[in-house]
Amino acid sequence: MLYLKNCFVLTLFICALCFISCNKTDLEAGTLEINQSWELDSDFSLFYRDAALYQDTYLVWGLDINENPLLIAYDIANKELAWLFDFSNISGWGTKLNIVDNYLVVKENNKGITVIDLDFQQTTAAIRFASDFPNQEVSDTPVSVEENKIFFTVTDPVAYKSRLLAINLPSGNVTEEFVYQSDDFMIPKITSPSFFENNDNEINSLVTIQLKRTDLSVARTSATVLLSLDEGYNTNWLDTIDFENGTHPIKWLPIVSGSFMAVTFIDELLVYNVNTGNNLLQLKLPKASGSKLRLKDGSIFYAQGQSRSMQKLDITNGSPMWALGSTPAPAEFGDILIKSNQIVYVRESFGNLTVIDNQSGFKYNVLNQFPDGTANPNYSDSQQVYVSHQADRLVGFTLEEK
Repeated sequence: MLYLKNCFVLTLFICALCFISCNKTDLEAGTLEINQSWELDSDFSLFYRDAALYQDTYLVWGLDINENPLLIAYDIANKELAWLFDFSNISGWGTKLNIVDNYLVVKENNKGITVIDLDFQQTTAAIRFASDFPNQEVSDTPVSVEENKIFFTVTDPVAYKSRLLAINLPSGNVTEEFVYQSDDFMIPKITSPSFFENNDNEINSLVTIQLKRTDLSVARTSATVLLSLDEGYNTNWLDTIDFENGTHPIKWLPIVSGSFMAVTFIDELLVYNVNTGNNLLQLKLPKASGSKLRLKDGSIFYAQGQSRSMQKLDITNGSPMWALGSTPAPAEFGDILIKSNQIVYVRESFGNLTVIDNQSGFKYNVLNQFPDGTANPNYSDSQQVYVSHQADRLVGFTLEEK
């Protein structure tokens, strides 16, 4: 029965993709106008990477006149500079800003992890991989968070062992949560975990493990395994995603919605039942290598192909809901702002605003774009305004139907 269902869904998916590929013109949802509410000049050079909102504080990377690396905090309610944090001697400047409760977490893959208490503007943890974990390889996947713990992984290639570690908040202490030991002379590299709640309301997790042989003359030099773990990090189920000669970098973690999970690997989208481990879908996506998944309200948003055009899928059956072939998605560093009725982002660096109707996939014509563009915007519920920045100022704006 499951086989027939998969065949039906696969046929539906392929037909829809064929229809989409033939539709070269992206339909227009209507016209929006950017209405600037306020601007705040900056004495610093602001970086184009995404910023973050913590309450009414806008956090953004920047440089002072002497090019010292700073985290700059602006009070958007009072339209003023709130505080500065010097990143000269710690890791993470210019990377993705992750807000966890009242903490900022940043990870620089080849250097370290820094955790800052935003209420007190103090460093809670400052890990340097080279000195704290010498001769270890660190996974380049993002950190993950669960129950006041920040998770990352390191691999000892000599011992064929990979460890899942956690920074405990607010103490900053690091504990070992899970160890994977290869018994087949293959070097394992574990991703950070994706957490979910099982049928018994227990917190379980998913990790992806890449196994690579040191002897490259052996056939099938590597394998990629998806592993589900219970609360005590014991194995629920596992599935081998792929065997290959060489390795393919895994940049993104699996995403979970209810009892479904989805992950991309090379040119495939895989969907599982997280509780049983049943592989529900395994679909080829043309030129989807490096796809970045986002999940909201039971839908998958992802970028596909060399132009990274936007797609939206129904996670329950893999069928496409809409696709925009000529509207590129954000570059890898950028996030999309998914609201109930609209998707808002810029393409790269400081760019023009792209707005897509979340339900139809039609693109809006956006008037009154900012000269020189803006970074990807945030939305402040308290101020009811979009907040973004340019190289030398912050801007607050609304989007109005024309």
